[in-house]
Amino acid sequence: FVGALDRLTRVFDKARRLALGTADLSQEELSVLSEANRRPGTPIDMIASVLSMSGKVAGQVVKKLVKKGLLSESEEDSDVRVAPTPKGRETGTQVTHDVWSAFAQALGGAASIATAMAGLISTIASILDRWGDHALPPPPKKKRAARKA
Repeated sequence: FVGALDRLTRVFDKARRLALGTADLSQEELSVLSEANRRPGTPIDMIASVLSMSGKVAGQVVKKLVKKGLLSESEEDSDVRVAPTPKGRETGTQVTHDVWSAFAQALGGAASIATAMAGLISTIASILDRWGDHALPPPPKKKRAARKA
């Protein structure tokens, strides 16, 4: 199972790189744009946390996306929040479609498999959104080596 999942991941990554090149977006930009599309008005720090990025990196990516006209920023309380522009919503939708189309093509035109995978991944993402890292046990603590006297 793990080997098959690994192969699927490699094919999907190749399809994603192809679609990103066409859209002139980096993986980080697509990730931030996708989160902003899923949750308009989200603070940059929250997007950074969800994507396991530092706040500084997320802020830099947001600035690039604002410059490209894909996101807008607003300040609410002490948070900088982002929302997709109409162009950002359209681009996010188009890139996602292109990724899944390239993935289906890489699978020999098996669009039904790609559609099933998209549904499965969306379901898993929804579950992770609800549970997050709270469902995982904490990593084991490293034992300290005894000091010699």
